[in-house]
Amino acid sequence: QKQPSLGNLFINNFKFTDNSKKYYKKCNNKNCKICKYSLNYYFLNLNNFLLPILNNSSCKTENAIYILYCMKCNEYYIGQTNNFKKRIKSHLYDIFSFIPYEKFTTVSIHFNQKGHNINNHFKFLIFKTEGLETPIQRLNIENHLIHIFKSLNIKIINDYIPNIYKLRNI
Repeated sequence: QKQPSLGNLFINNFKFTDNSKKYYKKCNNKNCKICKYSLNYYFLNLNNFLLPILNNSSCKTENAIYILYCMKCNEYYIGQTNNFKKRIKSHLYDIFSFIPYEKFTTVSIHFNQKGHNINNHFKFLIFKTEGLETPIQRLNIENHLIHIFKSLNIKIINDYIPNIYKLRNI
């Protein structure tokens, strides 16, 4: 069965052959430091554009496009990784060990702003996992997704916005 792609969102008028709902499934480990931040959405509502979650996932997911979400500001960060658990732990470490002008990332700056509470405001979901074994595949989909968000006037936290024309054929 053909897997949906970002191109299918536009070319095939949002019709997918697989009608099952995809989402992030929390693990059964009470001590998991990752799953408590997850969103179990089937889709994201981006200014009335429904962006479906394309694959089931968990904290053990590898080769993923993920989306961080600030519940306070309604802003997003789009990223890609080959090891999701390690990458989210890295984001959390950066937030908790934030030192202004010395030790910081775009995500850590955002979630250390006044009024932000990481337990209430930091959330994530995994958008896509299949067909992303190589860095080029992940970077392409990440680039597409960033530009979809930008075209919908969605606020994103990413400090680097890749050139839309730098997309590569895979």
